[in-house]
Amino acid sequence: MSAHEANYADHERSLRSVIDEKSFIQYLKQEHNHVVVPLQTRSFAAGLAGNPGKANETASALLARLRALLDMLKDAPMTSDLCNNVEKVTFGKTLDIICTDAAFNDSACKEAAQELKNRYAQPFFGARDTVTVGPSKGTAKCAKYWHNGLTPGQTWPKSDAVREAGGHGPPQGGIYGHPLSGAFSITLKNGESGPGSLNRDEGIKLLYGTRGGASEEDKKTLPAPSRETYSLRASIRTKVPVRVFRFASESAKQVGLGPATGWRYDGLYKITGVQEAVNEKHGKFEQFTLERLSLRDNKGWSFDDCCSGTKSSDEEARKQTKERLETDEEVAAAKAERTLFEDLNEQPGSGGGNVPGEVAED
Repeated sequence: MSAHEANYADHERSLRSVIDEKSFIQYLKQEHNHVVVPLQTRSFAAGLAGNPGKANETASALLARLRALLDMLKDAPMTSDLCNNVEKVTFGKTLDIICTDAAFNDSACKEAAQELKNRYAQPFFGARDTVTVGPSKGTAKCAKYWHNGLTPGQTWPKSDAVREAGGHGPPQGGIYGHPLSGAFSITLKNGESGPGSLNRDEGIKLLYGTRGGASEEDKKTLPAPSRETYSLRASIRTKVPVRVFRFASESAKQVGLGPATGWRYDGLYKITGVQEAVNEKHGKFEQFTLERLSLRDNKGWSFDDCCSGTKSSDEEARKQTKERLETDEEVAAAKAERTLFEDLNEQPGSGGGNVPGEVAED
């Protein structure tokens, strides 16, 4: 996601507001200009006349991004005024284009857009649990993407030191992010992986369960989405990587792959997908797949290096990574996508990338 795409307007917040409307409208306008219009006009294919395969690949990526946005909007609480007001006409216009233009005839987006039009025709439509479109509560200096000045393998005795270093915003573990631009960081506690757990930790690949998963008993529907859940979904769409921290807990009976004590930064991972999962009570919850980025994107530190606290030689680190990647075709394929990150708000390996205009709540 480019910097201008995440450049939200001045925030006007109210305790009674269910959304930060100004930011939300600007975000919708940007998605309209950078996703809907290119699909409608096929402007993205102008320089790909001799490469139809690449053009089709680009179109598929844009449609997937649009579908993810429409899925988010199904649960975003707001009034029909957002769709009908002349000053906010972009949203209604966007839905009209998707519903009527031939460019979207063969896509799942058309059906999703029509469903949204029908729902927003009501005087009010919203989820059971309203979700504020703003960053998760946490320290503002942590509301940045990429490494944010950290190096994989770094350790800290307590969470407040991680927060002070710009690693993870909330005082406790969990998900820290923005529901529109994506997650900044997530944490994994020792003992939270294995049979009966919401998570499965394989080091370079994670299955990460979301809020309410452990206690959920509903066998038919998923828990209402939270701001944090939206941020993980947004990361799939934007492809911006996420910082992953593992930390020890006094109550954990096993160390697992995390540190014996304190907190450890294990580098950048990308969120590649989400699936429905079932807990021991047969209740449904969402489980996200995260895969560790390449050595280049993680400053030459392999996951084994993070565990040992010592950086291997480049040759040894590549050997470790190659051996692991060859056991997982999905992770191996993810290496080829590294170039997708090059045009984002910051190049890999440097400091943190701000999302301009975002205000983290302390």
